[in-house]
Amino acid sequence: MSDADKTFINVAANDVLVFGTTNTPALHTGFISGPPPEDPQYKQLVQQAKDDKIPCQRALIGMYLIRPYSDYEPTVSSELRGHLEWIKTIGDSRGLVPLQLILYEQDGLFIMSEDYEVYGAYKEREPLTVEAIVLGTMTEQWYAIVLGGQFSLKSLLSIDPDKSEQLITARIKQLLKQQDIRHEELDLRLGIERGRVLDILNDHETLTVEMLEKIAKGLGVKSSDILPF
Repeated sequence: MSDADKTFINVAANDVLVFGTTNTPALHTGFISGPPPEDPQYKQLVQQAKDDKIPCQRALIGMYLIRPYSDYEPTVSSELRGHLEWIKTIGDSRGLVPLQLILYEQDGLFIMSEDYEVYGAYKEREPLTVEAIVLGTMTEQWYAIVLGGQFSLKSLLSIDPDKSEQLITARIKQLLKQQDIRHEELDLRLGIERGRVLDILNDHETLTVEMLEKIAKGLGVKSSDILPF
């Protein structure tokens, strides 16, 4: 449990007695079996963030203060559950950022309008806090801790994924050269088919998050040491 989580325990426990539940009721009901309604305020804030008119902030938010826009509850896929477990198991040691909800603040709560499956998966795990991206300037209090400074969503969206992958593979090649390791040796270290690392470096195979983690471990570095951003 993180230090930030520990600071939440006593205060959150008291507030749960007031709320009666760790899950704040939805703003709109009656959408359990149909598609969720669109949230016009969320859409507006996302567009403003894309246009660089408002900032965004990463934050640690008390789970019970996240209010879904509707009571829509999609089925949580086994793939998503597995990914969350994988992140929980190795995320801290590898510098991975957990799946983040996109929220906005309203009347002391944080509204979730789009990430229903991720929200549902977190509800199953019952964490005290979750990491989120908050649209607009948020109020930092004991239940909402800002992680780092404000950032521009426009700048984040401007990252070219193809260029990013090129930078990642270039960094892997650099590490291989610095450590005097041939790609065949890295194949053996990772326990994968011969020539697979070379395929990734030559853009013949898409580099997945899982493979990036394996390569980082094989090179004795964190994934954050390879990522270009």
